[in-house]
Amino acid sequence: MPRQHREFNPVRGRWRWWALLGLVWCMNGLSATGQQTLPSESDILARIEVVQGDKALVEAQREAAIAQYRVALEHLREIGPLRDRARELEREAASAPQRVREIEQRLDRQVLASSPNGRASYEDLTQQFAQAQTELNTARASAEEVGREAEDIGRAPLTLRDAATQARAARQTATEQLANLAKAQQPVVIRQAQEIALRTEIAARDAENDALDTALQTLEARASLVTARRKLADAEVERVSDQVAQLQGLLSGQRHAIAERVREMAKQFTAEAAAQPPVIADEANANAELATRLASVIDELDGAVEEQQQLRQRIDEVTELRRTAADQLEIARLGGSLGQVLHRQRLQLPNLLQHREDLRQRSEAIALARFAQLELRTQLKERENLEPRMVALIGALPAAEQDAARPGLREQLGRGNALLERFDRTYTTYIAELGAVDQLQRELSNLVTDYATLLERNLVWIADTQPPTWSWPFVVGGAALSLVSPAHWIELGAAFVRGCAEVPAVTVLGLFALGLIIYYRKRMRELLVGRAEGIGDIGRDRFSATLEALLITLVLALPLPLLLAITGAILSAGGSDGSFAGALGSGLHAAAWIALALEVARVMCRNGGVLDQHLRWRADARRSLTRPLRWLLPVSVATTLFVETTNALGLYLDTLGRAAFVVNAVALALFVWRGLHPERGALAPYFIGARRHGWQWNLRKLWFSGAALFPAALGVLALAGYYYTAQQLLNRLCATVILIALTVLGLQLLLRWLGIAESRLARQQALARRDAEMEAVARKLGEQQEVQGEVTIEIPAAHNVDLGTVNAQVRALLRIALVLTLGAGFWWIWSDMLPALGALQDVVLWQYRSGVGDSQVIASVTAAGVGLALLVSVVTYLAARNLPGLLEVVVLQRLEVDHGARYAANAVSRYLIVVVGTLLVVNILGLEWNRLQWLIAALGVGLGFGLQEVVANFVSGLIILFERPFRIGDTVTVGAVSGTVTRIQIRATTITDWDRKELIVPNKTFITDQLVNWTLNDPVLRVVVPVGIAYGSDTELARRLLLEIAEANPRALKDPPPQVWFLGFGDSSLSFEMRVFVCGLTELLPVTHELHVAIDAALRAHGVEIAFPQRDLHLRSLDPQVLELLRSRPPVPAPGASG
Repeated sequence: MPRQHREFNPVRGRWRWWALLGLVWCMNGLSATGQQTLPSESDILARIEVVQGDKALVEAQREAAIAQYRVALEHLREIGPLRDRARELEREAASAPQRVREIEQRLDRQVLASSPNGRASYEDLTQQFAQAQTELNTARASAEEVGREAEDIGRAPLTLRDAATQARAARQTATEQLANLAKAQQPVVIRQAQEIALRTEIAARDAENDALDTALQTLEARASLVTARRKLADAEVERVSDQVAQLQGLLSGQRHAIAERVREMAKQFTAEAAAQPPVIADEANANAELATRLASVIDELDGAVEEQQQLRQRIDEVTELRRTAADQLEIARLGGSLGQVLHRQRLQLPNLLQHREDLRQRSEAIALARFAQLELRTQLKERENLEPRMVALIGALPAAEQDAARPGLREQLGRGNALLERFDRTYTTYIAELGAVDQLQRELSNLVTDYATLLERNLVWIADTQPPTWSWPFVVGGAALSLVSPAHWIELGAAFVRGCAEVPAVTVLGLFALGLIIYYRKRMRELLVGRAEGIGDIGRDRFSATLEALLITLVLALPLPLLLAITGAILSAGGSDGSFAGALGSGLHAAAWIALALEVARVMCRNGGVLDQHLRWRADARRSLTRPLRWLLPVSVATTLFVETTNALGLYLDTLGRAAFVVNAVALALFVWRGLHPERGALAPYFIGARRHGWQWNLRKLWFSGAALFPAALGVLALAGYYYTAQQLLNRLCATVILIALTVLGLQLLLRWLGIAESRLARQQALARRDAEMEAVARKLGEQQEVQGEVTIEIPAAHNVDLGTVNAQVRALLRIALVLTLGAGFWWIWSDMLPALGALQDVVLWQYRSGVGDSQVIASVTAAGVGLALLVSVVTYLAARNLPGLLEVVVLQRLEVDHGARYAANAVSRYLIVVVGTLLVVNILGLEWNRLQWLIAALGVGLGFGLQEVVANFVSGLIILFERPFRIGDTVTVGAVSGTVTRIQIRATTITDWDRKELIVPNKTFITDQLVNWTLNDPVLRVVVPVGIAYGSDTELARRLLLEIAEANPRALKDPPPQVWFLGFGDSSLSFEMRVFVCGLTELLPVTHELHVAIDAALRAHGVEIAFPQRDLHLRSLDPQVLELLRSRPPVPAPGASG
């Protein structure tokens, strides 16, 4: 019989799996009560296999149980390494005393490095030096590794205690969850998996606590061992360094000796050449020149080796500073006084620009050395065989002298070859040493960059001074008195005299220029006024006059800045670094730039200045700037002088320097409040009239108060102890204000140039129209001579252009140029503050789980992330406003696409930018899809009920943009609304009707209702005019008259031609229909009116009667009196009857 298959019983299969699970449970001795033994890794894998094979489980329960078992596996795998680590620490601590004694004995037995053999050859010394240098690098690497271990052990007590606290807290949490597990209403399979996961977690945390406790208990022994190893490593570095220094000295001495011998050899060759025949003398002189060059290269080689040693020492110093900086920064964060020390270290770091210049020059030197070596090798290859060269040289001598000259010439040629070979070897060594110097220079540059980034990232957030006390004003007064002491004045006098002698050209030329400016000051003011005489006259107005006025303004503003700059240059040249004179020179230089900026602004704002005559600023706006500038100039110059002088001097920073900074900050805040107020200051003209709307005007009190109080807030920040931070922010704030002012000035100058160009173009067009009219009049009168005074054409005057009057393309270009200029300027000003913002990455605001399943990790959202999200939002806003315009100007207008397609492309690109920016912001803030799915689901329900119309309009807007059933400028009819489409937005479309009213029509209406687009593909329309004439009229005459009228109308198109048809016999008339075609909907009413008037006049003139409805009235009964009255009246003639 064939074997019968049993049907699968799911209940029986399920119990088989659970029987296997119970067997595994019993084999491991698991008990419901009492102490339980941890399962092994193979046991947990077997449980996972059982759960995966149980088909009766729900998929969610299976995944939850497997996830818990995998967590248990991770905890189980942690236990072994933790226990091994604890045993390793115990063994290390047990052997530490013996190892410490051995290290101390080695240190006691260690002797100084043996002196190298001074009689060794240069090649042997070079080999020994390379070997010693390798040993030194190895010793330094070992010392750095031991140093990092020592730093880790130094921080270990705090980190180990924190880790132990976290481990105990995690164990307590797991224990509580295990105790509450029986109360949870969960399936058995999930509860058992959670129980194993929690017990393995408890065991892992116990093992971690044991390892941490062991680390704390053995810390002292391990610290003593690491200290001893560090001493040994430092001693080894010192020993090998001494050996390297000795070898370096011997090599340097030998190189000097070799160079001197080579120079003596060159002199010998030159002396021998004097007594030799010309052929031998030429070779001897060439050898002498070659020897001289060889000596120079040897000297350069020695200099490269010495530079290597200096760079290595500098690298060691910066590395040590970099190593200790982290500890110092931690101390400074705790409120220490190390901030000033770190600031001084930042100022003393090497100049990165100089490093880059050195790298560039060294690259050129390496390239030149390789080229010279290539030439040498070419000469060596040419002189490999001496006989042909010697024969060629001797052949020029007489036959009697050839035999006598042969030995001397052979000797000189051999010497030359030997020199070339030695030169080649020297160049090879020299190029290698230059490469090593270049590598060390790059290493130092990278190290300095890294160290500077570290300091800049943290110094902004560290207080460098203490907050002032009640006695601080008296200390400031004492510092001011000490700064103006007689000793300093004597030093200044001596430095000024030395400076005049050091830089006589700067002194003489500067004073001469200053005298010329002061002498011709009145004349330049007259020139400034004169440059404004032709403004407004289209025939005389020139943009070059504005540029000349700007140059005159700059010269008029120069006396005070130039005086400060000359004095600063003299004192800087006469004073030394760190002296009072040198510091005062630096302060005068900084004050000169401030004076120049404020003086230029003051001269531009005066009556008759550039802002008045050329840019047409209102007088009240200029006065609002001129008045505060009068007192801001001396205050800012004096305070900047004190601040920069104390910074360069390194003294009185927290007293006199900080007091001057606070005064300057308060003065700037008052200037902003008085001069730039949106209602009564320089910004008031921007908000007048129709511009008093929008968020700028509505929120003016908020943003302007913040802008005015920001400098004062920086003063408060300086008083709180963050003096360096306040200086950095205020300097960049002033630079940003200057950048914005220059950008606005450039924009207004560009608008003035556009205004002049537009006015000249309008004048040329008006003159062209006048000439055309005059020629037409002359032809009409038949006159050949020029006609004057017959036609008067108004020529427009010059006018200023505003952004609103410039066409869309120029406006888009100006906006893009403005955004790019400000963006580049902001980056240049604030880019070096970006490392400081990196510290915000350590400020965690909230955490979230990223990923799904086993790949979940804990991610953090930091303050830097929130700031980046805000930046991305701003960039998205600016890009959504400006990039479509850039796309329009740069790409779309160059393609053969109509206006509607360009508008659709711009709209879609704007939506894409917004969507991409939104996704980036959401991703930065950690809002993943799996976290938002319930919100999206709830939003979908809300959309289905309350927002369905909004969504329908949104989708319809997208359909309109892609399908384009109508475009901007089309004439449409939808429902009872007719008009021209003026704007297509994502929710609604704006239609301007014939009454110039703007109608907002939801986009859904265009998709669901009937839409008539009068101008979609062909704007030509047919106009139908029905005409009815009376019975008995001449139909052919009527048709001919109507056709002539249609053909004579100028608005009617010739193609297709007009048509007239006799349609039929009506109740009261003979029905005709005139059909003409016009070029657009705007011609519909005018052509209808003109045709009606022409038809009425033509038919009336030719006696064709226009029919009207007639009715016959039959009276069946009538009062006799009425009948008698009607009979007594004369008959009324019919319409159109004669007589």
